[in-house]
Amino acid sequence: MSMVSVCVGAAPQSQPAACEPINDDPLLMTNGVLPSDDPILRFRSPACAASFGQRQSER
Repeated sequence: MSMVSVCVGAAPQSQPAACEPINDDPLLMTNGVLPSDDPILRFRSPACAASFGQRQSER
């Protein structure tokens, strides 16, 4: 068994990154793929849309 140890002494400063204009909606699927019957998906879809709207308004 081989073991490796990594020690991080410092991290670079974070730079603000642009948000990608992608709405990660769990109900948007490619043709031929259907969502499961999990009811949480119906609640996540509006939450994802709200998050996307907030990210876009920060631009």
